[in-house]
Amino acid sequence: MEKSYFKNIYEYLSNKHPNKKVYVISDHHFYHGKILEYVRTNFADVYQMNNYIIQEHNAVVTSDDIVIFLGDFCFKNSEIKNILAKLNGIKYIVLGNHDGKFIMKKFSELGFEDVFLYPVSFGDNYLSHYPLKGVKPEEVLYHLLENEFSKKKEKVNYHGHEHVTYASYENSQNVSLENVGYKPVFIGYTSGKLTQEDSPLIITSDYFSNILNFLTDSKKMNKDLLLSDFIYSYILANLSNPNVFYNGSYTYFIKYGLLSRFSDLDASLIFDENKSKKQNQEILKATADEVFFLLKDLPGFNLSYLKRMPGICLLDIFYLGKNNQLNQSYFDINLILENVYREGDFEYVIGKSTLEKMIRRYFFYDADYYSYPSFNAKVLTSIADFANLTLQFLYQNGFDEKKPEILRKIREVVKHIKPEDYPLLEDTLIRFLIRNILFFYSVRRTKDIDFIRKHHIKIYQLLNSVPIDLRLLLEHIFLNEQSEYNLVFNEIFKVNNKLVNSSCTELIRARK
Repeated sequence: MEKSYFKNIYEYLSNKHPNKKVYVISDHHFYHGKILEYVRTNFADVYQMNNYIIQEHNAVVTSDDIVIFLGDFCFKNSEIKNILAKLNGIKYIVLGNHDGKFIMKKFSELGFEDVFLYPVSFGDNYLSHYPLKGVKPEEVLYHLLENEFSKKKEKVNYHGHEHVTYASYENSQNVSLENVGYKPVFIGYTSGKLTQEDSPLIITSDYFSNILNFLTDSKKMNKDLLLSDFIYSYILANLSNPNVFYNGSYTYFIKYGLLSRFSDLDASLIFDENKSKKQNQEILKATADEVFFLLKDLPGFNLSYLKRMPGICLLDIFYLGKNNQLNQSYFDINLILENVYREGDFEYVIGKSTLEKMIRRYFFYDADYYSYPSFNAKVLTSIADFANLTLQFLYQNGFDEKKPEILRKIREVVKHIKPEDYPLLEDTLIRFLIRNILFFYSVRRTKDIDFIRKHHIKIYQLLNSVPIDLRLLLEHIFLNEQSEYNLVFNEIFKVNNKLVNSSCTELIRARK
């Protein structure tokens, strides 16, 4: 099946509400006085307009039908709940340009079943606030959606935003109120209820919600951490690129049980020297796309690209859960621009999400009915983790407040380092230092390079956090002017910043 950037909500709605009529309509603008001056001049005031819209809606939609609002719903947050209570139907919304985070955070409390940040598909229909072939935000995702829809010659885009149709867009229907006589438009039915043995655990199910509430209320577990862990476990279990490895705070959690307020999954894609820079960037893009496709169709998820640049790709992940739960996380992947890694830098961690462990502990009677994301993730070894943390502690620019947290991680990681790994430390520190500088250079972070160049090493707090044998090794590496580390460091910084890149490239090639 061809991949689509549109979240397909057909199966989601069919599972949740089988055999239901589905309607769409857009741009209600409840309590928006200015719209009476633009296109709704036939109403004396907003109250008359509101009552008429509710009347026409309920003349078409029954309490048993599904209605999907395509944005710009209400201009008075305090009245949204009251308005929704007067409208028939099971209510969903695709956010428009006048709908803010209030609706995202309070959607279930207000009366919406779910919220979609971006256009979705339902069968052969495409539902969006902006016309997919008209004027829309200058965002990467919207361009991808527009390009995909332009190839769907027989599909229909139901949209709003334009209260008066100034242009006729191919395969499109404007369903803003003024264009449809204030009556919702029928677009099809959901299917009969789907069933599946060994079904995946769906995060918008009542079962999932009950588990979260039990664990957070009775067991005092952090809901954000449980959700993030489940999201990241799903990515780790399904992302197929073998050249991606994982690092950062979340990886410390799955490796060492180190709990910190992780909000992102850090990953690195190893540069393939047999391919061009452009080809490597395309692999980076394809990897981010794969995460998008993995999560896009799961109920409750909305995704958007925040950045696309040669050195880094950041994917923003929102999860809209029940009980007004808004969870925001990031899949943060960067492309290492030179081949600094060796096979010995990596190991694999086999694991399960914390949620699965808790379900098997507290809900064992039906735990086997569901399938869960179990992963075999490529990660750095403990000696490589220690090298990373050491460089962060010594050279991280402008983050002194994070140093106690870094030391906490160091104290845990050193418990897992074997004495036979100590001889690898200096070479690993050298390669990772060069890697960091090459990365800073690639994204033009010259201030970070200058900070490393001029920074006087404050190592004693670090030395006091490690065992005596490792302390002696670190003293030799950093405090002995003739150590290989210091010789390489001086070799890098004997040139100006314009030549740092070529100096690092030559040094790393010499270490193969």
